[in-house]
Amino acid sequence: MARTHPPVMGHDLPGPRLTRAGWGLLALWVGAPALALIVVSDLLGWVVAQALFDVCFGLVCYL
Repeated sequence: MARTHPPVMGHDLPGPRLTRAGWGLLALWVGAPALALIVVSDLLGWVVAQALFDVCFGLVCYL
């Protein structure tokens, strides 16, 4: 349920919203760890595929 704010000097103010800086920080705090997790899992998959099946698998093969 959204909080309602009392009018300020007779004007209804808009509710809180996420600004451009807020979206940027959200991308850093959520996106960067998610990207790191994807890279680590890809490298782990490559190591397992190389060790068990002797095949090239993942982003490492494209580099």
